[in-house]
Amino acid sequence: MSIVLGRERSPALRYALYGAAFGAVFPLVATLLAAGMQGEGLSVAAFFDAQAAQPLLWVIDFAPLVLGLFAMRLGQSQRDVEELERVAHERRLGAEIDRFFTLSPDGLAILDAEQLSFRRINPGFTQLLGYTLEDLKGRTALDLTIDEDRDDASRRAERLHGGETIDRYEVRMRHRSGQTRWVQWNAMPLREDRVIYAIGRDVTESRDSHDVLVAAKEAAEEASRAKSDFLANMSHEIRTPMNGILGMTGLALDTDLSPEPREFIEAVDESARSLLDILTDILDFSKIQTGRLALVPSSFDLEECLADALKTLAVRAGERGGGPSL
Repeated sequence: MSIVLGRERSPALRYALYGAAFGAVFPLVATLLAAGMQGEGLSVAAFFDAQAAQPLLWVIDFAPLVLGLFAMRLGQSQRDVEELERVAHERRLGAEIDRFFTLSPDGLAILDAEQLSFRRINPGFTQLLGYTLEDLKGRTALDLTIDEDRDDASRRAERLHGGETIDRYEVRMRHRSGQTRWVQWNAMPLREDRVIYAIGRDVTESRDSHDVLVAAKEAAEEASRAKSDFLANMSHEIRTPMNGILGMTGLALDTDLSPEPREFIEAVDESARSLLDILTDILDFSKIQTGRLALVPSSFDLEECLADALKTLAVRAGERGGGPSL
């Protein structure tokens, strides 16, 4: 009968030990005390003589010892049952982990914390990058990373080695077919086991969509800049002849003119100045794009503004008979 005495004993086993010790010591002490009270010498021989005279005393004296050994065996059996239950629980837990590892659609990998070599991968990892565990023998996670991203991946690996968890890290990796895939990794080191648990997910399509949006945004901004530059250049080009018109109308107005020609030239001068204001506003188009256009309040004469506007339409109105045309 094997008896395992661990550092932590169950109550049944502890009481069994007490009973065994008591059952072994009590008969000896009781017999020797009885012999002493009767004036007999205290010796082992006297003990056996006293016991030989009363055979039933042997049974009574050693009953605690037998019961103690029996209880000890029961305690050991209890420990054996508890150990079996613990092992069964660990096996069930391990089976559940294996099922999750196998059925997970994401790429799962267990890496050596020192070498970053692959200890175990799941079918999701094979679907992610095309490799089997046999293909990955002698290769590390950095070997699958493209050269442009390897330095950054090495720094991330050092952080993992230091016990830090990595979340949502996106890196470009080589697929077994030779394609480059964007993979988002979540990784956690388990320092006591010297391994790294990693979960990978293919984000190539989302990254491609993001790159397309960025390219479209840059193209739109470039087109807007080109439009602004075109308007600014055209405004400068138109401003030159417009200044010539204003100069000539100013000189004409300084001469002696009859009332009717003067009114015509004043209308031309006013229209030219209005067009010059428009050109100035076009030069400020960039302020509108950036939302920094400031509105400046200014007083004006409504009747005068309407009269000036109607002067420019008087000729065409006269050509159409002075009435509205539908």
